[in-house]
Amino acid sequence: MLSFRLSVLNRKLENEKRIVQIQQQKLQESENRFRTMADTAPVLIWISGADKQFTYFNKSWLEFTGRTVDQEAGNGWMAGVHPDDMQRCVETYANNHEARKIFSMEYRLRRFDGEYRWLIDNGVPRFDTQGIFQGYIGSCVDITERKQAEKALQQSHESLHQILDSMNGLVYVVDMKSYETLYINKYGKEIWGDFTGKVCWQNLQFCQNGPCSFCTTNNLLKQDASSARVHVWEFQNSATGQWYEGRDSAIVWPDGRLVKMEMATDITGRKLLQLERERMITELQSAIAEVKTLSGIIPICANCKKVRDDKGYWEQVESYVTHHTSAQFSHAICPDCVDVLYPKQAERIRNKAKE
Repeated sequence: MLSFRLSVLNRKLENEKRIVQIQQQKLQESENRFRTMADTAPVLIWISGADKQFTYFNKSWLEFTGRTVDQEAGNGWMAGVHPDDMQRCVETYANNHEARKIFSMEYRLRRFDGEYRWLIDNGVPRFDTQGIFQGYIGSCVDITERKQAEKALQQSHESLHQILDSMNGLVYVVDMKSYETLYINKYGKEIWGDFTGKVCWQNLQFCQNGPCSFCTTNNLLKQDASSARVHVWEFQNSATGQWYEGRDSAIVWPDGRLVKMEMATDITGRKLLQLERERMITELQSAIAEVKTLSGIIPICANCKKVRDDKGYWEQVESYVTHHTSAQFSHAICPDCVDVLYPKQAERIRNKAKE
C-alpha cells in the first residue's frame, strides 16, 4: 500500500516537473522571439525592473550608443544623456515609475560618434498575469531632424516677426469668421495696443457695434474659397482719424486655415494734399465758369451803352455785369465828366491843386 502511494506521488511529481519544463521552454521561446523582434526593430528598446534599474537594451540601442549591455545596465545608460537634459529626464522617469503611468519624454542621447541626437522616449509599465508590477518597457525614436526643422521654423518665425515689427505701418492677421486677432506687429501695438486674441473691429475702430461695413473679407476669396488677388483700398480710421492705404490678402495660417492679413500704410499727408488739390481745382473751375459767362461777343448800344442779355432785354452795364459775375460796383465820377457837368467846381479844384 505504501509503495503504491509513493508511486502515485512520483508520477505527480514527474507530471509537475514536465509542466514546469514545458512552461520554462515556452517562456524561453517567447523571450527568444521577443529578443529577435526587438533586435531587428528600427527603434531603440529598453526594459527596466520594479527597482527602476535597467536590465535590457536591444541591438539598435547598443549600436546607437556604441556601448555594451554591461555598460548601460542599471543606471549606466544615463552617462550618455545630455547634461542639460539629465535632471528632467531622471525626474520624468522616476515620477512616472512611482505612479505606474505611461510617459513620454524628449532628451538628447550621445551617439557612438559623440554627436548628441534628440530622442522621443515612450515608456509603458509592465504587469504579470497576477497584476503585479514588473517594471517598464520603453522605445525610443530619433527625432533630431524634426527638432532641427522645428528650430529652423522657429527662427524663420522670429525673423519674420522682426521684419514685420520694423515696418512703418500696421500689419495684423485675423480669423475670417470670428474676427479674432491672431497677430499684430509692433507698429499696431504702439497705436492701438496689443489686442491679440480679441475681436479686431472692437479695437481698431471707434464705437463699433459689429463687423465693419467696409470689411474686405468678402473680396479676398474666390467662389471656390481659394485665395484671390491682393485687395488695395484706402480708408480713414475712426479711432485715430488717420488715412491708410490697405493691402489685404488671404493667407494660409500654420494650422491650415485661410486668414486675412492686412498691411496698412499711413497716407494722411498724401491724402490731405489730394483733398486740398481737389478743393483748389473745384474753386478754379468755378472761377473759370464765372469768367466764361462774359466771354464771346456782348451786344452793347453805341449811344446809351446798355447791354443786351441772353433773353433779349437791354440793361445797364453794371446791372449786366452784376448778374453774370461776382463783381460789385462802387459809383464815382471821372475828371472829364466833372468838367462837363460841374465846370466851376472843376476849375476850383485845379486852382487849389496849383497852390
